[in-house]
Amino acid sequence: MGYTHYFSQKEELDTVKWSKFIKDVNSLLKLTPICSLKEESDSPNPPIVNNKVVRFNGLANNGHETFWLDRKYRLAYDNEQPDENGYWFNFCKTARKPYDIYVVAVLELAKKHFGDDIRLGSDGNDEELADGKELAGQIW
Repeated sequence: MGYTHYFSQKEELDTVKWSKFIKDVNSLLKLTPICSLKEESDSPNPPIVNNKVVRFNGLANNGHETFWLDRKYRLAYDNEQPDENGYWFNFCKTARKPYDIYVVAVLELAKKHFGDDIRLGSDGNDEELADGKELAGQIW
């Protein structure tokens, strides 16, 4: 299957908290070498961080699946449903590629800002997640 991070969110995240969250994500991206992240694996565009979405991937072979987190969850499939507690499921398979540290950091920042409105899981153990958590801690 592959090394993956899992996250579930309430359908719509608070706009005030989102504004603070994207401010922190932008601060995080300033710590990132500009050439290491991009929007999509087949696009030269920079990451997207705005009032609707955080979206990025690693550059060339340093990326895998595009990470995205929407403020208001958008359906990936027509028959998609939230779980019994109203959480919508998402994931990002990073395959332990170099951009993984930023995926972990952004998810940690999301958890700090949104608390119980977001749930996190990962195939990674504490050691594998440590660098991303430490990076988030530099911002938080």
